[in-house]
Amino acid sequence: MNQLKFLKWTILSFLLVACGQNNDKKGGVKTNGSHWETFSQNGYTIKYPDSWSLNKTGEMGTELVVSSQLTSKNDFF
Repeated sequence: MNQLKFLKWTILSFLLVACGQNNDKKGGVKTNGSHWETFSQNGYTIKYPDSWSLNKTGEMGTELVVSSQLTSKNDFF
């Protein structure tokens, strides 16, 4: 149950971030110069910057994990 709750909050967070982005003139969404990738599975779709990594190995019971590279020494996650 906790894993499902975590997945729902993660998806909600990504959706909120995606809604706050500006569209470029070509209709694609850019974030820090990156375009978005799309991942669809089990009835849901997630868009994430192409500079981020997608992990579908199922570690710790997850279906997927999308993460960005560290950008400074102050990054903790």
